[in-house]
Amino acid sequence: MKSNEEIRKTFKIFIDESGLINLDCFKMEKEAEDNARMMELIKDDFFKIFDENPGKKFRILADMTTIGGINRYGFSLQTRKIGAQLIGHQQIEKGALVTPSIFVKTVIDFIIALVRKKDSVKIFLDKEEALKWLTEN
Repeated sequence: MKSNEEIRKTFKIFIDESGLINLDCFKMEKEAEDNARMMELIKDDFFKIFDENPGKKFRILADMTTIGGINRYGFSLQTRKIGAQLIGHQQIEKGALVTPSIFVKTVIDFIIALVRKKDSVKIFLDKEEALKWLTEN
């Protein structure tokens, strides 16, 4: 199992000048435990932002275009549960996930339906299209 420090090198979270929370994922880990830990760290970072800004609604752009292939452990049950907690958070006004992977799209579509966020969280192939949708009222 990798350390939190090693896992944190696989993603970056930042708020840009427009107030959009950006999540850039650089790669998925090979071990299910490490992927679940990565999702836990991502969720913790987002929840920290939410806790520091109670009542504020956020728009989120998650870019997963560079993660490459995902093995069968990439979205373990634990990883999907953590993803559902994050996607379902009440402070997410709109969320866009960018991925070229049909597998990722299928898994995330299931989570979106599960947490009933179908109108406010969408998946895109193109980052520019995602940004355009996020900035619409």
